[in-house]
Amino acid sequence: MTEIYRKKAYPFEQIAVAVTFSPRLLAVLAEAFRVVAVFGAKKLMIIHIGKWSEEQEHILEENIKKTNLKDASFEIIHEESKDVVNNILDICKDRLVDLLIIGALRKENIFDYYMGSIARNLSRRAKCSLLMLTEPQEKPKAFERIVVNGIENPKTIPTIETSLYLADHEKANEIFVVREVYLPLIDSGLCTDTTDEESEDIKKELFEDVVSKSDADLEKIIGFKNIVIKKRTIHGKPGYSIRNFAKSYQADLLIINSPDKRMGFLDRVFTHDLEHLLSRIPCNLLIVHSRRN
Repeated sequence: MTEIYRKKAYPFEQIAVAVTFSPRLLAVLAEAFRVVAVFGAKKLMIIHIGKWSEEQEHILEENIKKTNLKDASFEIIHEESKDVVNNILDICKDRLVDLLIIGALRKENIFDYYMGSIARNLSRRAKCSLLMLTEPQEKPKAFERIVVNGIENPKTIPTIETSLYLADHEKANEIFVVREVYLPLIDSGLCTDTTDEESEDIKKELFEDVVSKSDADLEKIIGFKNIVIKKRTIHGKPGYSIRNFAKSYQADLLIINSPDKRMGFLDRVFTHDLEHLLSRIPCNLLIVHSRRN
């Protein structure tokens, strides 16, 4: 039975940010406060899991004062625990968080980003939307170049609607909806006696069907008519090809669906489409958690 996702992932009213005492603390806070202001959220919950001292509290409060939005409403939540993931998930659940903000890690010597083990677990298990920042700035900028994964999935329409909600608040004029078509899967379904010419005709027909289906799906979307939806259907392995597209487009933000289920052992052995993105993030990444009725 196909699950129906009708409850919107937005508005983002309850926003939380997970912080560590790294050199990027001020930048992460500044980005988080900007997001709170953009969406008119009630307040920002600043979460730290781990050792806590008066010195750390002082450092955090001093960094908050340095942000441009130091007068915004916020709450500091700290738990002295080694179970970072479960503590963050519990806080988000108890506080009804709509959007959790976390930071990516940079690979040494190259301009690529990836999720550490904590962030990977959060991305797989979070029951709220998750914003991964690759290069947080102390003077943040709006997300203007937005790419959305248009994969055929019950969650995709709610994800695109969330993207339009975000684009509207960011004053962006357009979003790019990209649907991936993986041709090797088509090849495996063809008969062994199919000629090359017949194979190419079948691929072309199936590709056109995907484009047509994508257009029909987009017609179901309501609201935010002032934002232009650009469409692109591309060949390539799911996760990998859209990552390359976002990078070549120089996107500020890539938006995708949340995982359909908690990923198991086989998903980690045979690289899942989400895993392609988590291993090398092309830009800021928003994982939208669509909600069932």
